[in-house]
Amino acid sequence: MLSYWYSHQLMCVRWHNRTSDSFRVSNGTRHLSPFLFASYIRDLLKALLSERVGCHIDGRVINVLAHADDLVLFAPSWYGMQRLLDVLEAQSHDMNMSCNAQKTVW
Repeated sequence: MLSYWYSHQLMCVRWHNRTSDSFRVSNGTRHLSPFLFASYIRDLLKALLSERVGCHIDGRVINVLAHADDLVLFAPSWYGMQRLLDVLEAQSHDMNMSCNAQKTVW
């Protein structure tokens, strides 16, 4: 069902209270809904948080933020970041998910 829905989407542009006619987008990647993305990467997020490596604020570990199809990792040291990247690599392999190195910054 998701495959059909994803491949048959129509788009439109809204600008100043006006909406264009619908059109198909035949290239590029369309974003999954935030709910679907969160459901898909839930185990990855749990694995990252279980490392207890990251920025500690008021007794909580903050080491990952996720939005749309983007992830941001936080660590106070190179060692901590490497641990988080190792978890990301292992979990993404298990999920058959890839990271785009060309869009990765640090």
